[in-house]
Amino acid sequence: MCGPEHSNRETNFHGSHGEDRPLRGQVQICGEEWSVETVVSVERLRRRYRDEYRECMVALGEPTRRGILACLVQNGTTTYSHLSEWTETTTRTVKNHVHDLRDAGVVEVEDGRPASIAIQNDDLRLLASDALSFLE
Repeated sequence: MCGPEHSNRETNFHGSHGEDRPLRGQVQICGEEWSVETVVSVERLRRRYRDEYRECMVALGEPTRRGILACLVQNGTTTYSHLSEWTETTTRTVKNHVHDLRDAGVVEVEDGRPASIAIQNDDLRLLASDALSFLE
């Protein structure tokens, strides 16, 4: 069934045969139970923050960036020295990676003594947490 009536369609999260009522219940993803509503919410956020989510996924391929994101998801706002301890690398290395993540719109850095680093917003924190959950 690859005719034009089936091309470029989004997944229908509202039941079959065009029903308007939302699907309820649980689905299993990577061995964990998720509510259908949560899955739909995360998918909407992935689409809304497509570029930033892509940067999160790319970051997960590099151990130091993966550690930075994991630390920020688990601990919230933190400092370069804490990230350095968490990732077991130098502060200079952490600063370089944070700079790249900031340029990509994933994290924000508030100047001060010490500077504070945080994931840009709660939506991106949820997406980073979701991406990290596949690696545990």
